This record gives sequence, C-alpha cells and structure tokens, in this order.
Amino acid sequence: MKTIKKNIIPLFIIIPLLFSSANSILIKPKNIILVPAYYGESGSEFNKLINFNKRGYGTFAILNVDDGPGNGKLDFYTTIIRRLLLKGKKPLGYVYTSYGKRNLNEVKSDIDNWFSYYKNIKGMFLDETQDTDEFVNYYKELYTYIKSKYKGTVIINPGTNFDPALINYCDYAVVFEGNLNEFRTFEVYDSLKIYSNKLVALIYGVNLREINDLETLLKNKNIVNYYLTCDNLPNPWDTFSTCLNYGE
Repeated sequence: MKTIKKNIIPLFIIIPLLFSSANSILIKPKNIILVPAYYGESGSEFNKLINFNKRGYGTFAILNVDDGPGNGKLDFYTTIIRRLLLKGKKPLGYVYTSYGKRNLNEVKSDIDNWFSYYKNIKGMFLDETQDTDEFVNYYKELYTYIKSKYKGTVIINPGTNFDPALINYCDYAVVFEGNLNEFRTFEVYDSLKIYSNKLVALIYGVNLREINDLETLLKNKNIVNYYLTCDNLPNPWDTFSTCLNYGE
C-alpha cells in the first residue's frame, strides 16, 4: 500500500477563500434581496446596486436589456455582470413568458441567448408567470431546461398568490408585486405559507417614515425575501432603491 501524503492547507489560506466575494457561492445566504435592475445602461444606478450590501442577505440582480437578452452581447453588461460577481451578487437574465402563452421555443431561445452572450449569468427571472395550475407543465419544462442545461437559479413571477404546484419548479417565486398600500391588505395563501423561504415581495411607493413598519409587516406576512423602493409608477424599477438600508 502506498503511503498517502496529506496536504494540509493552512487556515490563513482557507478562511479568505471561504469569505471572499468571488467565492460567495460557498456560503448560501438564508434570505435574498431581489433587485429588478431595469436601468438600461445607467452606470450610476448600477454603481449603487454593486456597492449595496444588507447584512444577512444575498443579492440577486435582474438584468433586462430589452425585455430579454437583446440582439447581441453588450460590453456594458459584460462589465456589469463581472462587477456584480466580484461583489458576491448573482446576476439573472430577464425573460417574459406571457402568462404561459408565449411559445416555449421562443422563451428557450431567449434563455440560450442570455447564457451565450453572458457566460457568467447565474440564472433566469421568468416574468409574467401564470398563477393557476393550467400551465404548470409549461413552467416545469422551462425549469428543467434551465437546470439541466445551465444549472442556473430559476425565479418565477406570478406577482400574486399562485397554485402551490408551481413552487416545485422554481428556486424563488414572487408572490407579491405592487405598491405599499396594496401590500398592507395582501395575505399569502395558507397553502403557500410553508414555503416562506422561497417567497419574494417586490414593493414600490414606500415612504421612508414607514420602513420600520414595513419590515414588521413583512415578518407578519411570513415573507423573508423582498425588494422595496421609494420609486413609483410608471416604472418603479428604473432606479436603485434609496431606502433598502434606511435606518441601519
């Protein structure tokens, strides 16, 4: 029997690797901030996102070139993705599904293009997700496609309560998208509450004076993943939130 020489790696090498932002996938955050980063090519807004950090949360950034991946690779987004990754954030590509009515091959083509243009993209945000059980197989096919071909994160966006069968075909699901007043009266279905670690709320129209109350409201509704912004309609996602770390 050959003697096996053990290579002992010093702790001063291991510890920086575990905690470096470039290797952040080694430590999975318990909860996430999901940022719809629909900023076009506004470097100033992306700079705010890249430098953002909230204790105890991982950050996912949804990139949207032109309701999808666009018509080709853009140097601007290549740089943004690289910078996001260096800060330990996960960039996701935006793809719309027209509530299960968009041709699956078209959706898959957008997915393929995202991963072709930007090799380091970490997953897909499937917008306009049908909330009933009618199209569960549609989203199952997309989930399987993304996981088997790219091993990427999958986030769906019904934007409201949805059939629990869908929870099996995503890593996270947006259960609410709307303004703060609407969120006050919103209640998560009992059938979804057991999946609270997967549920996300996207809330706009927030007043800074209401931040503490809103965080309590999120806890009471058993929603641990979120994004909130003081921005408002017609496009609340075109600037980075000024109130995410308010009061910290």
